[in-house]
Amino acid sequence: MSNIAIIPAVRHENARALASALGILETEQAAKLLDVSVLMTVPLDDPMATQLAQDVIALLSRTINEVALSGIASPTLEVVIGDVDPCGSGSNTLYVSVSSTHATIGSSPTNRNRLPIVASILRRLIACYVSAAVMKRVVPPLEFPLVDPLTLQFDSLGVDLSVLDEAVQLGKVYLAGAGAIGNALLWAMQGLNVSGELHVVDFDHVEEGNLQRQLWFDNDDIGKRKCERLVEKAQPYFPNLTLIPRHSELQCLPEKNSGAWLAKLIVAVDSRRVRRRLQEEVLPGEIFDASTTDITEVVVHYHRQPTQHACLSCIYAEDAMEQEFEIHIATQLGVPVEKVRESLIDLEAAEAIARKYPDDISGTESIVGLAYDSLFKSLCGTGKLSREQESATVVPFAFVSALAGILLGFELLRRHTRGNHDQSFNYWKVSPWHTPFARNRRLRPRRPDCVICGNPLAIAVLEELWGGDHALILPRN
Repeated sequence: MSNIAIIPAVRHENARALASALGILETEQAAKLLDVSVLMTVPLDDPMATQLAQDVIALLSRTINEVALSGIASPTLEVVIGDVDPCGSGSNTLYVSVSSTHATIGSSPTNRNRLPIVASILRRLIACYVSAAVMKRVVPPLEFPLVDPLTLQFDSLGVDLSVLDEAVQLGKVYLAGAGAIGNALLWAMQGLNVSGELHVVDFDHVEEGNLQRQLWFDNDDIGKRKCERLVEKAQPYFPNLTLIPRHSELQCLPEKNSGAWLAKLIVAVDSRRVRRRLQEEVLPGEIFDASTTDITEVVVHYHRQPTQHACLSCIYAEDAMEQEFEIHIATQLGVPVEKVRESLIDLEAAEAIARKYPDDISGTESIVGLAYDSLFKSLCGTGKLSREQESATVVPFAFVSALAGILLGFELLRRHTRGNHDQSFNYWKVSPWHTPFARNRRLRPRRPDCVICGNPLAIAVLEELWGGDHALILPRN
């Protein structure tokens, strides 16, 4: 996987994310704050330290101006990993140490040692928190509190780490979304002994702004189908997992039927409404879901039907902010809000949008079938909308999306490996700026107004589809 240069669209996306976090409208002002350089310093004889540094570079190279293992004479910050002295004076240095039980990230050296061999998914989790610590130091206006030193206790993940070396049988799984979180999930699981059949379902194409956070993609992928490029690039790293690209909406796959056709679904889409549609129209037996809220938090959700607790539609219930956002998209694209709530652009809407943006839409056929919010974000990412219009949608930094995919990977491991079937929670809210405390796990109840959980007929259908041997009894509140 190659690192990328900060092309204008990527720079613009990062500037918008930072401007939103700082509460400013001037994206150019925010962009200047990201014109920083970070030098990674590692022992020459410590391959694990080098791999961790490369993971950090893979994330930060999509966010800041320059990050490298060498060639930076006067870096804004130096990151020292393991048992090695800093190249500079040490006055502006971040130290990283790793043991078999925890990682420590701080402004003073602690427990300098050769890094132990850890699974790639755990190493990349550490890389996310190193990236957060770097961002906090090179962009001082970021006001997220970050403990110094930050200690990442591995047991807080709630997974027996010994299983990371074992074979994991996923069976037949569908992944809805080959964007940032879908990319990150496969990046996280690279190196694990995973087997099964993964259908990667996405109807979108790679755009310039996607490179800001979609880790497998680079400039050569722009304009190509996401599902096909992700599968082509990731498949060589998964010898026992068959990846199958599906350029379609999940609901439009030919195998969809009224029976128990979709036992296991991983959700990595970027829309609350689409999540509800997947729950309500497909009726999956088991759902693994992760989402981000700009750069502030990651949410992980799991349930298996039949359940007495929250489904995906309960977790992502429609709210006033979502309704306002859809009205905003409709206004800016020049279509009725009812169209936006249908999720995908049809020919009539495409013609209206093309009339409003004749210089940016190369024919109606190029946008028919796209999601409205994807097109809106694309226009934002290329600077086609005003700053006030852009502020309505903000994407996360690469390391935030990566954290979501990594935690989604851990959730898959939790539910598929021995001794890791903790059913005391179905919802986990995690900050990219703090360690993933177990106390942030919750067992969310059903919502009485949910179109699934509040509908006796829907509950009966789910019971018929997934009851019996499929049943999973979660503890009641």
